[in-house]
Amino acid sequence: MTEETMCPASNEYWRPNVPSKLTDADLQRLRKTAEAATPGAWERHSWHIWLANSCKRIVLGATNSAGRTEETSNNLNYIAAFDPPTAIALLDRIASLEAALFRC
Repeated sequence: MTEETMCPASNEYWRPNVPSKLTDADLQRLRKTAEAATPGAWERHSWHIWLANSCKRIVLGATNSAGRTEETSNNLNYIAAFDPPTAIALLDRIASLEAALFRC
């Protein structure tokens, strides 16, 4: 597949089949890391990350007002959004899309 597509963010052309900066080994390490993490959906409550529908705290966020910054808040939102099931689903999607590209 060599069709060029306009990249909306930069108005530059890119090729969908150009390899990303992530290698297969990088993707494999990310999968192993996600699979080794506490399974299940993670949620942010206050300044901590918890296993959904559980009393198990996954990440201790800010324990005092000095640590409760916008940056800490953004980091906690990020960690909760990219819980293990989400990371694995994204990696599965990458594998599926790559397989489809190689079939073309």
